[in-house]
Amino acid sequence: MKRIHKRNHSLLNDEQKIVYDYIFDNINKKNGGVFFVYRSGGCGKTFLWQTLCCRLRSEHKIVLPIASCDIAAVFLPGGRTAHSRFHIPLKLDENCYVDLRHGTDISELPQRTDLII
Repeated sequence: MKRIHKRNHSLLNDEQKIVYDYIFDNINKKNGGVFFVYRSGGCGKTFLWQTLCCRLRSEHKIVLPIASCDIAAVFLPGGRTAHSRFHIPLKLDENCYVDLRHGTDISELPQRTDLII
């Protein structure tokens, strides 16, 4: 992970470095927050997230790369869909619910996580 991070970090453009530094600084200070990174397709958003994942995991921090669709999840290291990670039903109606029981590993995971993408 350290080697991949080092290579990827050296390839970040100036805009990506600003976002990377800002997010990483907030993670280190445990500020929390929501960061919305938007641009057109092919501009390097996934590469930015991959670089952050490698850095945090190389420091033994917990990262949950979660995507809304399976195609997006494929491009994130260890990525899964939100439906898969949190057992959200695919078909939502008034009778469905998410079965996250208090005290289970999956219910406590977001509290121990350093970054959720």
